[in-house]
Amino acid sequence: MGVDFYSRLGVWTSIDRSERQAPPTNGTWEILLQIPLDVAAKGLADKALKDLVFSGNLYKCGDLLQHPHYISWAPIHTDAPDFHQSSFFGKFEFLA
Repeated sequence: MGVDFYSRLGVWTSIDRSERQAPPTNGTWEILLQIPLDVAAKGLADKALKDLVFSGNLYKCGDLLQHPHYISWAPIHTDAPDFHQSSFFGKFEFLA
C-alpha cells in the first residue's frame, strides 16, 4: 500500500504514542479511526451505510516496549496474542 493510502487515514488515541508508554492502569483505552469508505470497503462508496455490519478487531502491540503489553478491543482467548483469529472478531455497525 502506498503513501497516499496511509495519508488518507486518521488515528487518534488516548495513549500517547510518542511516549511509548504502557497501557493505563485503569484499564481503559480509547481510539478514533477515520477511514474513507472507499479504502475500508471498495465498491461501497455509493451505498447507504445504515445497518451495514463489518467484523474485526482493534489492537495495540507493545511487545518491544520497556513493559511489554498487548491490548485488544474484542477479547481474544488464546495462549499467546493472536489478533487475526476471526472467531474472536467483534462487530462494527454503522448506525447512520
